[in-house]
This record gives sequence, C-alpha cells and structure tokens, in this order.
Amino acid sequence: MLLPLSIILFASWATAESESPTIVPVQSFISRPDILVPSLDVRTYHSESISPGYIFFSTWSIDKSVDAQNAPYIFTNDGELVFAGYTPSLPATKYFNFQAHRFANGTRILSVFRGASEQGRGQGHIALFDDSYRLIRTIDAPDGGPLDFHEFQLLDDGKTAIVVGFRPVQADLSQFGIVEGLGWLLDSMFWVLDLEERGEDGKDVVKFAWRASEHIAAGEAYMPPTLRRMAGMSWKGAYDYCHINSVDRFANGDFLLSARHTNAMYRIDGKTGAIIWAFGGKRSSFNLLNFTFSSQHDARVVEEHDNGTEVVISFFNNAYNGVLRTSNSSSALVAQVATEREEARLLKQFFPAEEALAPNQGSEQRFDDGHTLVSWGLRAEFSEFDQDGKRILDVAFAEDGTRVYRVRKYGWIGKPLEDEIAVYLYARTSASKTFFWMSWNGATEVTAWRALREDGLILGQVEWEGFESCFESESFVGVGYVEAVGRDGKTLGRSTLVETFVPPENMADVCGDSHCTMQVLPSETGHVNAQSSAKSRKRMWLSGLGVAREMSWLSMVSGILIGVLIGRFRWRGIISIRPRILVKSMSL
Repeated sequence: MLLPLSIILFASWATAESESPTIVPVQSFISRPDILVPSLDVRTYHSESISPGYIFFSTWSIDKSVDAQNAPYIFTNDGELVFAGYTPSLPATKYFNFQAHRFANGTRILSVFRGASEQGRGQGHIALFDDSYRLIRTIDAPDGGPLDFHEFQLLDDGKTAIVVGFRPVQADLSQFGIVEGLGWLLDSMFWVLDLEERGEDGKDVVKFAWRASEHIAAGEAYMPPTLRRMAGMSWKGAYDYCHINSVDRFANGDFLLSARHTNAMYRIDGKTGAIIWAFGGKRSSFNLLNFTFSSQHDARVVEEHDNGTEVVISFFNNAYNGVLRTSNSSSALVAQVATEREEARLLKQFFPAEEALAPNQGSEQRFDDGHTLVSWGLRAEFSEFDQDGKRILDVAFAEDGTRVYRVRKYGWIGKPLEDEIAVYLYARTSASKTFFWMSWNGATEVTAWRALREDGLILGQVEWEGFESCFESESFVGVGYVEAVGRDGKTLGRSTLVETFVPPENMADVCGDSHCTMQVLPSETGHVNAQSSAKSRKRMWLSGLGVAREMSWLSMVSGILIGVLIGRFRWRGIISIRPRILVKSMSL
C-alpha cells in the first residue's frame, strides 16, 4: 500500500527536534537546486592527523536508480562539497579519473576523462580546465579512435601526456579453440603526446607509442575467451587479454605498465618499447617472497634506489576478477622489487574496514608525509592511513550503485567566475525575517559571507558554513545581494541583485520560516535508495526547521488531502537539502 506523500513529509517535520538526522543518498541545496550530489558517510575522521588537501573523484554510475548526477567532484576531508562539475548539456556523460595538476610556475589545472564505458572500455576524450573551471582544451587519441579512461598522466611540467586506448585487431586465437577463422583481439595501447606541437593533421605529435600485441602473448592472460561468452569472435566482442589500466614513468624514461588480465606489471624500455622485466604473472622476473596479487590497478613508482635496481611500487590488489580469486579480500600494497636478487618483497598492506573483494576499479595514492589514500574499487568507499598504518579517515558513498574509478587528494585553489555565485532570498511573509542562502561552486578561499540590502547597507556577516551558508536578517528585505569574503577580509566576489521570494498566502502555513524548498524525485521503477548510517552534524529538517515549528491541524488535514491525490504514484524518495536540511528517504 502506498502512503500519501504529504503524510510522510509532515511526519518528518513534526519530529525534527526529537530525531537524530540520517544521511540520505543525495544532497541538494537551497541556492543550487539544480545539482544533485552524492552524500558521503564519514565513518572515521581524525582531523588532526589527516593529510591536507581536497578529495577528488568523479562518478560514472549506470544504474538508473542512482539519483546523484555523474560529474567530477571536489570535497573536503570531512565530507563537505566544494565543487560539483555536472554539465547539463552533457547529461549522459560519464566521468573518470578526475585529477589536479600544478606546474613549476604555480599554474593549477584540472583534468578528467569524459565519455562512456562499455564492458570496461572507455570511449571518450580528456578535458582540461583552468582554476576557474573553464575548459582549456580537449585531448584525443592520435589515431582517430576514442581514448580510454584508465589512465592519463601529465608529464614534463605539462608539456607531454600519457593517454591510453583499446583497439580490436585480428589475431590467431586457435590456442583458445577459435579456429573458424582469425579471431579478434582487443589490443591495449598507450601513447606519449607532445602537447606543445601539432602535426600537419592538427593532432598532438606522438613522441612514443606502444601496443601490447607486439610484446605480450595472448597466452599470458588469466582470463581466457571462454570466460566471456563469444569473446574473440567479433570486432565488438574482441578478446581483452591484457587490459592496460595504469602507466607510470621511471626516472630514466622507462614506463611501468599494469595489465589486469595478465596479473602482471611490466617495465617497458622508454626508447624501444621492449619489456625489461615482468612483475607477477606467468613469466614473472621475480620470486614473490611473502605475498601474491592479481587483477591489480593503479601501479605507481614510489621510489628508486641503486640506479634503478631496487624499485618500490604501490598498487591496488583486487585479488579477484569476478571469476578467479587469489585472496579473501582486496587490499592496497607497497612492494619492493630487487632486480639483481630477482625477488619482490611486500613492505606494506592496507585492508578495507570490512574485508571484502572488489572485482574491479580501485586506487592507491602515496603522500610525502607517508600517508596513503586508498579507494576500495567497486565497494565505493575510501580510506586514508597514516605512516604507521592507522586508519584515520574512512568514507563510504551513501547511495547504492555509485561508481567511482579512482579517488585522489590534492592541494587546490579554486577561483570560479563571479557570476557563479548563487543566492536565494526567502521570507515566509512580507513581514517576516529574510533568509539569505548563498554558495559559490568551486570556491576554496571564502571564509565568510556578507549580506547587503539593495542600497548597499550591510545587514551582517556569517562565517562560511560549507558549500552553502545562510544569513538571517532581523527584518524583511525586498531586494538584496551577497559578497564573498576572503581570509584578509577583502571581497572576493559579489552576486547580482536578487528579489526576495515570498510564497503565496495559501502556502504560508505549509512553508518553513527559513525556506520552502523540497526535492521529491519521481521514479519509474519504484526503487527506493537504501539509507546509510549518519555522521553527527548540525542539520535541520525540511522545511525551514532551523526554527522548527509544529504543524497546525488544518495544515495536517490539508496535507493529507493533497497526499490522497498523489498517493497513487511511487516516489524514489526525498533527498537531503544541505547544509542543515535533511529528510529521510522513504518507500512511499
């Protein structure tokens, strides 16, 4: 039986002061109702120990029940939104591998893969943005095909870049029983592009190119075509025997390549492309002394010693590819490879809060202070560990179905354009107090907001409270604006003039004192998102419950009557309105 929507709404309002808030899967904001942001459930948080910087990730969910928009995001360590990069003109776009880059001259830029993913293969391009979040340029594959999302690296102070791609090629796959003709192999490729020089075709000049089929035999794979129905039998279903998922560079110009389906990492000569050694897999150059790994992601060169004969490598060990497993839990590893002794030794290992296997995705990032940030792949969680291996940050995405390829942390200074300042003024009646709701998507330097009347009279100032802040005027203000204030007290930006919204008289009783905004999402499937455990925060309930008030019996009856009219519909749930407004997601 479906309950009337309004009954649920009013029941939530009436208990605003007596119940503990619960994190719901999606956030929205009074000043920015157009963005729907994933909620983060911060389960462990040691603020005094966490490495400085902002959390970067991008989402690519394909589940239609997921309400949060696919976009690149920046968050604070304690789960406050800083930047949401959803592009309304690209509603179907998926985003991967969101990164920040800083060059020697102090310039900071962002990069992200934009496109699609099908069966683990990306189809898209790399987009670069400046510190105002304006598009600088896009980077495409030099052969005219699509780029893949698994890797992108800016090298040489931004002058060159590593990009990757997958290309179907015909090959002899008779060893796998494909004998009716030549089979189809999915070749893994990477290029090093010169971003400062264009060829006659207008594309970035290729400085180095490498393809797996010329150096790695199909027989090295641990994923034979039989594990995927009809794999290798068509161009579209080409056999992905190698599956490149990261490329890093050694100090001498060689490359470290991770191939998920061969359970190996390879050192590749930066001039000839020849494989110098293999770490793991069927033809490993090293004896693994105290560990195993498989289906790994995100291999990075951490340290090099003794002229490169000893190398420390970090990587995410999935230990499971959906079929074959080599451990009971995925983990993040740091290992030392000694080429002269032909052995590899485990140095560090990190596990998720609850041990489990992630069949795909995952990342590991090491910091100068010895800390490690780990994204747990398909589990949609991430953790930070200190130099002693203590878990000092643990975060989960509250919405089931959220997909995040990698999670990173960077120092970042965001300077969005002034016209990105969003402000919403509200008063329940023309004789009520006026509430100023303001935000500036992507701004990192705001410490306070100043509220002003149309004639420039300063009404007051409020400290920055998160992505969105609220100022309460003691009297009604018909038209006003806000100014963003920096650490030195100087004005960073000014909004346009905004007229205060006053609801019609017949809605005054059902509106709150501070706003009258709600977001209820209709669902075609009737799916209701699961709720998550909550991190304690100062919040209030929808609507206007910073100054919670009881609903009158007349309002309650009116709500029930309205609910009867709409009760035949299924609703996905009521999303969180941040920073202090919350309504539980319910099955209606």
